[in-house]
Amino acid sequence: AALDVSRMTPAAAAAYRELYRQARSGEPIIRSHYDIYLQGRTLIFLRENCQPGDRGAQFGVKVYPARPDLPPGRLAAVSDYQQLHNLAVGLDGRCLALIRLPDYPIAHILVGQGYADHLDQALWEEGYSFVPPALDDIIVATRQNPQQTALRSVFEVFLERGDDNRQRLLYYKPDCSRPEYETPFRLHIYPADPAALSPERQETGFARRDFYLSHYGGWLGGQCFAIVPLPDHPIAAIRTGQANRWYGVLYPAADLKVSRPAGTAWPDGTEPDARAPFDLYLQAIQLTYRREPCADDDTAARFFLHLIPADAANLPPERQPHGFANRDFDFAEWGGRFDSKCLATVPLPDYPIAAIRTGQYVPGQGQIWAVELAVEQ
Repeated sequence: AALDVSRMTPAAAAAYRELYRQARSGEPIIRSHYDIYLQGRTLIFLRENCQPGDRGAQFGVKVYPARPDLPPGRLAAVSDYQQLHNLAVGLDGRCLALIRLPDYPIAHILVGQGYADHLDQALWEEGYSFVPPALDDIIVATRQNPQQTALRSVFEVFLERGDDNRQRLLYYKPDCSRPEYETPFRLHIYPADPAALSPERQETGFARRDFYLSHYGGWLGGQCFAIVPLPDHPIAAIRTGQANRWYGVLYPAADLKVSRPAGTAWPDGTEPDARAPFDLYLQAIQLTYRREPCADDDTAARFFLHLIPADAANLPPERQPHGFANRDFDFAEWGGRFDSKCLATVPLPDYPIAAIRTGQYVPGQGQIWAVELAVEQ
């Protein structure tokens, strides 16, 4: 059963009532589902008119330390926060919970409430900054900085360099729903030199760093944000988004030649390299499929993608008799819908390609459509 003041010793009950009195004598640092007060190094979560069922979810605090190697006000990486939990007690019809913060200097905290087996999916979550500038100031400054490479889609995504000259991504959405917060993010990083990849990833040409928003940020006053560190090696392109929701590509390398401006979420204003039921855009490291308008039926059939190399020796031995690499895929694997548009972006290998054959088919019934692109070297 949940702990209630009526089951405490008189001394313990008096101590909790005194904490309540002290909290109510000041102003909360956060007003949300619970009012949250800071007394010294102790957070006090308080809710009036609280029912026993309201105490079944754990309170959690992610504590981000103020490290000297981080610029003021920046959030650290996933490995750099400490997570603390506690349950509420019943106090004369109220709910009250205590969490003691660590003694080291703290930059930010994210507080929330969630169930023990789904702590990364908070019922609610709010943030508080101990050091200036606050998170809102960081976001405003980043959005207004013309030096940032930006992708403006469902989420705004900024590629930036910190004072330590290391690259990171800032994801931000000012009006963020719970489904948007809970949907995992895809993050594919294409290095300028494929040798920077692990051997098992060199075939795909990118490093996969998919994540949940709660791993690198949170849900702050209805705003979703995350600050994701990137590897130190030079990056040719970054593909990111949320499955079946949105996708976009960033090109941090200034010398990378692409067929559309960097940072656009859709191939807008650019003639496709081939027209078919899906328009096709061939870029340096990927093949983009686009259809507008688009319905669920348009993406239901499986896509075939055959890559014919300029030199068959680049194929694995088992594929050399066929003369092409087979990259068949289902649309949801590489694509998503945005309003009435459908977009899929498929990575290409780093060896020279002579031609591409692609289209859609139904197994056992044959092709629905097909097109071939010649690739100029």
